[in-house]
Amino acid sequence: MSSPRPSPGPRRRLLLGAVKLGAVLAVVAVLTGTLTGAPSPSVSPSDPTSDRLDRLMTLHGCSTAGLEDGAVPASAVLRSEEGALRMVDFERGWAADEGTASGTLVAVCARPLT
Repeated sequence: MSSPRPSPGPRRRLLLGAVKLGAVLAVVAVLTGTLTGAPSPSVSPSDPTSDRLDRLMTLHGCSTAGLEDGAVPASAVLRSEEGALRMVDFERGWAADEGTASGTLVAVCARPLT
């Protein structure tokens, strides 16, 4: 006859419970992405202002770094305090750049306003 198995001591049961709890928490953390630090997937909306700026830059031959040597700017792109973009004549854009008119000069353009 075999002798009955001794029951595990309170310490051993507590340790086993802690290990099980840790394993469950690790699985939950991996599934929710908190342990790996993975960013939650999100889709950022496209920026219509950026698309508009790209179109204006192409249409009017604009540059944010200045025009080629010898080219005289004819117009400019300004950004209002609210973030709106607009085409203005070069003099108005230059006034904004010097701080004598409102807005922020974004680019100078080779082609005049139409």
